[in-house]
Amino acid sequence: MKFGDYRKKRLVVVAVLAGLFITLGIDSVMRLQASLRSTAVIEATESERLAGPGDDHIPLVMIGDSAGLMNPVLYTPADSKLPLDARVIGVEVDGEAIAYSMAAMSDGGPHIISSAIGSKRLSVTYCSIVGCARVLEEESTTQPKLRFGGQDENLQMVFMYEGRRYGQSSRELPMKDAEHTVTTLGKWLEMHPDSKIFAGQPYTSS
Repeated sequence: MKFGDYRKKRLVVVAVLAGLFITLGIDSVMRLQASLRSTAVIEATESERLAGPGDDHIPLVMIGDSAGLMNPVLYTPADSKLPLDARVIGVEVDGEAIAYSMAAMSDGGPHIISSAIGSKRLSVTYCSIVGCARVLEEESTTQPKLRFGGQDENLQMVFMYEGRRYGQSSRELPMKDAEHTVTTLGKWLEMHPDSKIFAGQPYTSS
């Protein structure tokens, strides 16, 4: 890369970050930086920003291709030490229930968690910057296909699925949505007193 091209690229990055600070505020940008530390992402080039054939997303600022957390460590309500007012994403399949701490899936935590629940394997996803939770059913009960694919210009998570990128809210993603409940841990345990709990664990993307 020529020095002039490098300087132009750095100026573009500075301009993008400045725009994010102005439009989203310092808190959101700081959360973005913390989020990116847990995932292998790079700045999207001009050709990578736009959706290609088969993709469904708005322009990207970062791209990646990394697996989520598979088969997380789960705790009983007595052992989780998660406060009852903690916000969770709750799922239940065939009488088996799991609550996922939204705080543990924020910032440096995993944004995609794949768990075998009852007769299904679900990928629980959460983008803390925009506050979007979505739970998707995997085809295979052993090997998840959903991966982290980057972030769009609104700083929302983008999925990678079979080589294509989809916005987290995309209706074109060829996966079935699974029912879930966003509530507090206390209210979830009132409905599912034997629920297991994901309260967080060390995570490195791959």
